This record gives sequence, C-alpha cells and structure tokens, in this order.
Amino acid sequence: MSPDPVLAPARLAELRATGLLDSPADEAFDRFTRLAARLLNAPIALVSLVDADRQFFKSHVGLSGAAADTRQTPLSHSYCRHTVATGNTLAIPDARLHPLVHDNPAVAECGAIAYLGAPLHSADGHVLGTLCVVDHRPRSWSAEQTETIEALAASVSTEIRLLRDLAERRAAERALSRQNELLALLHAVAADANQAATLEGAVTACLRRVCEFTGWPVGHAYFADADGALVSSRIWHADGRFDGFRAATGARRFAAGEGLPGHVLATGEPVWREDVAADPGFPRARAAAECGLHGAFAFPVEVRGRVMGVLEFFSEAAAEPEAAVLDVMRHVGTQMGRVAEREEAQEGLRQNEERTRRIVESAHDAFVAIDASGVVVDWNAQAERTFGWRREEAYESRLADLIIPPARREEHLRGMEELLSTGEGSFLNRRVELEAMHRDGTVFPVEMTVAAVPVAGSRIVTAFIHDISERRHAQQEVRRKEEYFRALIEKASDLITILDLEGMFIYESPAVYQLFGYQGEELRGRNAFELIHPEDVGAVLATFGEILSAPGTTAGVDFRFRHSDGSWRWLGARGTNLLGHPAVGGVVVNSRDITASRAADEALRRLASIVESSDDAIISKTLDGTILSWNTGAERIYGYTAEEVVGRSMDLLVPPEAAGDEARIVELIRRGERIRHYETVRLRRDGRRIDVSMTVSLIRDAQGNVTSASSISRNITERKRAEAELVRAKENAEAASLAKSEFLSRMSHELRTPLNSVIGFTNVLRKNKRGTLGDQELGFLDRIASNGVHLLGLINDILDLAKVEAGKAELELGTVALDDTVMSILTELQGAVRDRPVELRSIVPSVLAPLETDAVKLKQVLINLVGNALKFTERGSVTLAVTADAAGRPVRIDVADTGVGIPRDRLSAIFLPFEQAELGTTRRYGGTGLGLAISTSLCDLMGYRLQVRSEEGEGSVFSIILAPNAIPAEEAPAPRAALAAPSPLPARVDEGADFGGRLVLVIDDEADSRILLTHHAEEFGCRTVTAASGEEGLRMARELRPDLITLDLLMPGMNGWNTLRELRADAELRHIPVVVVSMLAEESRRDLEGADELVDKPVGRSTFLSALRRALARAVSRALVVDADEALRNAAAELLREDGVEVMTAAHATEALALLDGFSPDLVLLDIPISLPGGRELIRALHDRTRRAGVAPPVVVAALDRHEAQLAA
Repeated sequence: MSPDPVLAPARLAELRATGLLDSPADEAFDRFTRLAARLLNAPIALVSLVDADRQFFKSHVGLSGAAADTRQTPLSHSYCRHTVATGNTLAIPDARLHPLVHDNPAVAECGAIAYLGAPLHSADGHVLGTLCVVDHRPRSWSAEQTETIEALAASVSTEIRLLRDLAERRAAERALSRQNELLALLHAVAADANQAATLEGAVTACLRRVCEFTGWPVGHAYFADADGALVSSRIWHADGRFDGFRAATGARRFAAGEGLPGHVLATGEPVWREDVAADPGFPRARAAAECGLHGAFAFPVEVRGRVMGVLEFFSEAAAEPEAAVLDVMRHVGTQMGRVAEREEAQEGLRQNEERTRRIVESAHDAFVAIDASGVVVDWNAQAERTFGWRREEAYESRLADLIIPPARREEHLRGMEELLSTGEGSFLNRRVELEAMHRDGTVFPVEMTVAAVPVAGSRIVTAFIHDISERRHAQQEVRRKEEYFRALIEKASDLITILDLEGMFIYESPAVYQLFGYQGEELRGRNAFELIHPEDVGAVLATFGEILSAPGTTAGVDFRFRHSDGSWRWLGARGTNLLGHPAVGGVVVNSRDITASRAADEALRRLASIVESSDDAIISKTLDGTILSWNTGAERIYGYTAEEVVGRSMDLLVPPEAAGDEARIVELIRRGERIRHYETVRLRRDGRRIDVSMTVSLIRDAQGNVTSASSISRNITERKRAEAELVRAKENAEAASLAKSEFLSRMSHELRTPLNSVIGFTNVLRKNKRGTLGDQELGFLDRIASNGVHLLGLINDILDLAKVEAGKAELELGTVALDDTVMSILTELQGAVRDRPVELRSIVPSVLAPLETDAVKLKQVLINLVGNALKFTERGSVTLAVTADAAGRPVRIDVADTGVGIPRDRLSAIFLPFEQAELGTTRRYGGTGLGLAISTSLCDLMGYRLQVRSEEGEGSVFSIILAPNAIPAEEAPAPRAALAAPSPLPARVDEGADFGGRLVLVIDDEADSRILLTHHAEEFGCRTVTAASGEEGLRMARELRPDLITLDLLMPGMNGWNTLRELRADAELRHIPVVVVSMLAEESRRDLEGADELVDKPVGRSTFLSALRRALARAVSRALVVDADEALRNAAAELLREDGVEVMTAAHATEALALLDGFSPDLVLLDIPISLPGGRELIRALHDRTRRAGVAPPVVVAALDRHEAQLAA
C-alpha cells in the first residue's frame, strides 16, 4: 500500500515551517476568499491548510457554527485532502454522488454539496492545502470557473511563499542585528577592560554592561581560590531588593560540579537555567524564589584554558536559553581573563579574533576580503554557498574572475584600482546593489557593503555580500499587488480621496466622475471645502479637525457635495489620518453617495410626522397585544396619553361585549393575515363606547417573520349613526317601493284583464264569420284592436321598467339556439310587414354554437329592437343578423334598418326613459320611449352592451355585444362567406286545424278569458269544458280526463301554480298536457316546472294554435301494443318506453280486451287481422269507452286491408 501523500513528513514539515497553522486571520488572505466567493458565486470560500489530523482555515467566508469558531475541522470532514493527495484541482458537482466524498460527514453535517478546490504549492513544490469554494446545492463547474480558482490559488501560493521569505529575512535580520548588538557589547566590555586599571574595575564594568544589555537586575562574579573552588568576589550588580540572595551567595563555596558556578567550573562552558527557583539542583533556589529571581546564566573567565572565575546573572522572569548570548558571554569572560593576566593579552586577542571569525563564519551574508592585487584572502562559508566556489578554490584567485559578470569586470577592476590606490571610492562604506555571478554562470542581484582596511602599509578590501534575489522577487510581487489594489480602488464604486492638511485634493479615484461628474484634473489642487454645502461646512471642518488631532484617528460625517452640474448630493464620508504614513502622506477619505438613503430617511421622518399628526389612532403592538407606540390621534380618540398605555395590553380598550375581538385579531396576525376595515366597538378612558373601523398590518423583520403589528383605527361613531339613519331611510324607501310594486302588480292585473277581453273579443268580431259587418265597422274594430295592443304594450313597458329599477328582474339562464330564436321572432312579427314595402329578413351563420343566457329576456330585447326598426322603416328592409367568431361562438347581434335614422345629437338620449329621437316622433310613430331604456337595462343585467350607430335619413344599426372581445359594431365587417344568405320572411303559419274532437279543459277565473279560449279551441275542432277555479278544475280533470288543460295563474283561492303542482302530483292526471295562459306566463317560467307550453295574454289565435299542436303532440303517455310476433311486440314497446310512455302488450285481441278494464291507452298499435276472434270486439270496446268517458278516442295504428279498415272505422 503506497504511503498517503497527505502525511508525507517533508510536506508536513514545509507546512509547519510557514508558521501559518493556528495563526490569526489575515486580511491578505481574506481578500482572496472574498474574491473567490464573489467571482464563483459561492456562499463559502476557504484557504484550507491540511495538517496530519485536521484542516486549518487560514481564511474563510460564509462558514458558520463550530467550524467557523475553531477555524478547523477533523481531517475526516475534509474534501481538500483529496486535492492535496493528487496535487490537482478537484471539482465535485454533487458530493452525494461522488465516489471520493459521498460518505464524508461534511455532506450531512455541513451541507457541503458542490466543491471546487485548487492546490496551494510551496516553493519546494509541496501541496500545503487548497483555495476552495463550497455550495449547498449541486453545481456544474465550468472550465472558466476552474481557471479562475486556479489563478486565485496561484496568487495565494505566492502570498504564502512571500510571507515565509519575508519571515526568514526578518529572522536573519534579527539574528544579524542581535549579533551586531552582542558584538557591540563585546566591544564595549573589551574597551572597558582595556581602560580598567584593576580586575575589580573591569569586572564591575562588565557586570553593569551585561545587566544593562540583558535587562537582568543581578550580576555577580566568582574567583577560584587556591583549592580551585569558587568563592564570591563580593563584586555585585544588584540593588537592595536582593540582599537576601547576596547573603545566601556570599556564605557559600562552590566546588567543581556544585550549583550553577560549579557546573561552569567543571565544564568550562556557559550554562543557562530557565528557572533556578524551581530547579532542585540549584542550592540557592529558596533564596532566589524569595527575592523573585528565576532565569539565570553563567559563563567562565578563562586564562589559557583554565577557568579562573565565573560570572553569573539573574533575571526576575523565567527565560529561555539564547545561544548567541552565551556565545558572546564566553567572549566577555575571555576579556575578563585578559585583564586578569595582562601577559596573556595577546592570547586573548587571538581568541577574540577567532570568535570574530566564528561570528563572520556564522553570518548569513557572504564575507570576502581581497588584497591590493584583487586576490581573495578571505572567503567564509556563506560565500561558498552564495557563489558556489569552495574556500580553497577561491583563495589565490582574482575576485573579478570569480563573481563579477564578464560585462561588468572592466568597470569593477577600474573601481578596485582606484579604491586600493587612493582609499576612496563611490561605493565605499555604503550599501550598493549590483549584479554578481554564480559559479554556474547564473547572474543574480546582490547587496554589498565595502570597507577598505589599511594593513602594514597596504590596504585590504572587505565586503559583506547578501543575495537579494528573493527580496527583488518580493519587491516585484509587492509592486504587482500595489498595481492590483490600485486597480481595485479605481474600479470601486465608492469615492476614495486623499487630502493634505489644508483639505486640498492630492488623489481622487475614478469614481469621482461617476458620482459627481468631475474629471480627475478638475479637482487636483482644489480645496474640498469649496465644494461642500455652506450649511454643512462647519460640521465637516469640526470632523476634519478631529481626524488631524492624532495619527491614525478615524471619524465620519455626512454632508452635501456639489455635483459638476450644480446639484447637491449627500455623501457619507469617513476619513483616517495617515499623514505620517510614508506611502500616503495625507488624510484618506472613503465616501459613498447616500442621497437615496437620506431621501428614504427623510421619507421616514415625514411618515413619522404624518403618523403623529394623523387624526386616526395609529398604534403598534406585539403579537400578544402589548402596546408599543401610541400617536396623538390615539390620544384624541381613546382619551389616554402614550405614557398611560405603552407597555399595557390592548384589552383595556375592549368592552366586555367585544372581549373576543382582540384574541381573534391576534390569532389572524399570528397566521400572517392582514385585517382591513374591521368594524368593532372600543372603550374610551371616560367609559364611553365608540364605533371604530380598524385596519391591522403586519410588521416583519429582515427575515420576513411577523414580529408585531400596526393598527390604524378611525372613530366611525358618527358615520355609524348616519348609516343607521340611512338604513332607516332605505327601509322606508323599500317599503314605499314595495307598496308601489304591489300597486303596479294589482293595477297590471286590473288593467290587463279587461284589456285582454277587449282585444280578444275584438279579434273575434273582426273575423266577421256571419258577414253582417261592413267595411266601416271592420275598420272601427281594427282601430280598437290596434289601440288595445298599443295600450297593453304601454302597460307592459311601464311594469317592466318598474321591475328593472326595483332590482327585481332576475336571470333564468339556459342554453339558447339563436337560429331558432331569430326564426321565432321573425314569425311573430311577420304580420307587421304584411301589405308593406318592407322586407323582414335574417342573417345567421351556417355553424352557430348555443348561447348560455336568459332566453325570455334576450327575446324581449330583440323583439323591442326589431319592432322599433319596423316602426321607423317605411320602405326597404329590416335585418336581424348574428355574428360569430371563428369557432362559431356568437359574439354580436345586429338589428339593421333602412328607416329614418337618428340625429347624432340624440344618439345618447334615446336610451333614457320616455325619450325619443325627436319631439314629434311620438305623435308620428307612436310609442312611449321606454323600449330602449328597458332593453338597455336587460342587456346590462345579462352582461351585454347595447350600442347604436345611425345616420339621419339612412337608417340605424342597433348592436348587442355578447362577448367582451366582440368585434365592435362600428368596425363590424361585411357578412362572411360562411354566413347564410339573407333568409326570406318565414311562411305564414297555417291556421287551419282540426283536432278531431279532443277535449280541452279551460281553467280561468275570468269569464271573458274562458269564453275567448273556448271560442279558439272550438274553432280548431276541439270539444271544451270550463272551470272558474283551481279546485273546480282539479275535480273536472279527475272526472273527465281531458286531452289538454289550459290554466290561468292569477286566480283566487287555489292559484294556477298550486293547481299545476296538484295535477303533476296525481298519477292519473300527470300525463295530461297543460298550457299555461296568463299575463305572467313567460316571466314565471322558472316557477312553472311541469307546464308543457306557456302563452302570454292577450292570446293570439295563431299563438294558441301553435301551443295546442305542440302540447298535444307530446300527449301520448300510455300505449297498447297488440302484435302476434313477440319480437316485434317487444321492440315496439321498448322504443315507446325510451320516450317515457307507459306500455302494455298483448299477443291477441282477447288478451288486449282483458287489459282495457284497468288501462286507458292514448295510442294503440294493432298488427292483427280484425276478422280474427276478438278483433271486432276490441275496436268496439275502444269506441264504447271513448263515448262513455266523453274523451277523444285513442290513435289506432294498424296494418289492415280495405275491408278491415272499414270495420275499424
């Protein structure tokens, strides 16, 4: 099994060397995660460093929960480990389906569904972690998105390498600085030692120098006695705080290996102890702890390799060992040895030089020295690493040949010659940057410090050389980032400016043009305060002064700034004092256009003012009804001040009888519903009850949750009082209207009843059957009939108008075949064009769908319109046309005439009651002016529109618009080819009829009506009997079993409606057809279920004839089928039963005779020879039964020969 790349030691070592694990958040990395989240439209972006057992988030955007708090998750939750393992970008569209991570706990616990991560590489090529984005929904990552994450990851990798390089550089610089400080200490101690006259003076100075350098408060010196043990020299650097420790030290003698000084004596090496107070091997631990001493180090004072003394130092805090200090302290001890043994001064000098050499050797810079001829005389280990030449190779070689690029050697040699000959040079004793060459020929940048040292009449040139390749790269990276961030600033929507101490513009970002219309050069050098609104300058100056008060101070202010067009815009600005920053040198101001938000704030203030000044009570409350706010309108309406009610329950306003109101309101609010114009009763502070109209609106938080509610209440007590008065007035008006309606109903009956008789008897006389009336008398009768019809129409119109105005007209919807309706209307009105030069015709599409409407009211409107057209057309034509859409649905009905037309200025007036086109119209043509008013009201009731277009003298077109998207009448096209050609006037109805003695029972309380109906029925060959009441009619129906009944509705006692119900409830009578003949026949259609035909009074002869024919045609309710063939007999019986006929069957005449005892058929189907036994008896029995009952004989359908036909007759 191959090792896991994630756990590779080299990778983990490189990761930990970066110092990024567990480091604080860094804006440099946060910028990359924010940019990644925005560019890739992902909720989560991470810089994830994958450790051995976890992944650490150096930066995160959108992370929540424990992972966000700890900035890490276990390695088991990591998708990034797979990117680290492969070193390649990993794209996961849906983690639930991906083989690598489908069982990863992060799928369920964190909702990490989609993932895109690119590796972060170290300088050595190790994958340290990833830059990744995560989404909570599946994503298909595009190639462009993959390139984006990889580009960003490369930038993050560069940032990591740069941070490590800079850290190493700083560490090296700190080490070098520390070395220089230690070297300075060493030099100072040496100087003190050289100047000191005695050993005590040198040691005292040394103790002071070391304590000052380290900051440690106690220093002490031991010297060896004759036995080689160490005793206190009584030389201290310590104040009185440490007298106890001094006493414990002075009383002791330390042999080799005993205590801290004895250990130095035994080893001859410096020793460091982090905390002597806690060290069981430190004999003075208790005394040290009592004085607060902890850290300690000691070093030997040596002469010719023999330890002749020890210097020890103590700190008040535990301290970790510092090798460089100990190393230098060794040198300090040597200096002390020189003072002790002046004869050993030269040896001490040699040791010091050796120590210096070691310092040079351990330096991170290359050290090189050349003699007067340019030949290398010194070459340290770092020089070997920097240039690739070993020390032995460099010695005796010319420096120019080793490290100077060929192109620069001549210049270098000239400079060295000048320096060596004169001791002067342009680059002497200062740092210069130039190019150097490695052994392999690579040219790279270095920083070099050169010094000329005179030696024995000649000069040696020394140089410290530092490879600055990484620094150059870092500088380039910094410049790149500066350019990047400058680009970000220049693309930012906010305005970024830099001002000097006087407020003059030093820099302004390009947003200054987008926000204020200024080009950059227009503001450069101008004072910002010149462009600030005069009313705001004071506040801005005060804020600017606050910012200038101290470096780094930040403050903000809102003010108005003048746009280039002269208008003022509100700015929200925040400035920071960076005058002392070398790269800025000014006050940085970040500004944002807040004009819109200021306007919104102003609107809120205005709204608050409106709320406070409103006469309505505006109250906000919690969901449990606790009052939160209370405006002055609420104070006026309820009598409480805000201080009295805020924090209290709304229940204090609710009277006992409305106790449940507030609970219902709160429940509706909790369900998120809004309450509009809710009327209820509330209680004022003074105890009075008032009526209020309340609207309650929901208040939601940023997440859309309902948190509270706002109610607006208006005192409607006066309005309710006025409404009550209005209701009383309305009730009075309705009572008056009811009285009027009852009066009109009574009058209609009282007027129309005698008028029906006048018209009916006049029509009877006009027939002049006896021939006794002359032309003049017939003319008079024509005039009577005409005026009677006119008067009846006027009465009907007045009643219809009253009914519509009272709102009592109701729709009775049904399916209407318009083609049948058109033919019916033309049939009824054909008499109006008889003997006149006027053609009555229709245009109906060949395919026409049924219309769902009120058939009676639509027919009434059409009869009104066609009647009007006929009245005002003296010659030409009147056309009733139906227009349909492409699907055959009726959309418009037109009634067009070639009559007198209507003046334009009267087109709107003709639809008003009692209005006609001209004042003389009534006198010339007659009429009341009610027809169009009634028609308009009925069209409105049915949902239609009635329109007219007309030209005076050319005719008119009245249009009923049936559908909302119908073709307007003024844009109506000519009839399409799909329409039928104009239909001619229907043929006149044949009034000749003979119903063969059928018995008709006439039930009517009016004698005149009974006489007229009897007269008409007998003219058509019927026999008649009459009844003056419903009760009498029922009795006669049961006795006589008539073939047809005519029934009036408006009768005293049992009216027509009840009589009809009784007839239909009687099993013996329900089959008898009933024709309702009444003034209320058509308008009562909905309440007359069971009536076969409806005929309005006054009754026309042809109308009555048609009704009789239709009713009697449907009168067969019982049938007797006599047939020897069983199959034919059963087939005939089944067909009759499908039409609702009660059927009895017999195989022969004798069986049929037996059935007649309890069965009275309306129809007999006979298919047997009469000559057979029982045949003649069956025919006679049928005739005898008819004569005894006084009813019409049944219809007999038989297959007979001529002789049998004679017998049957």
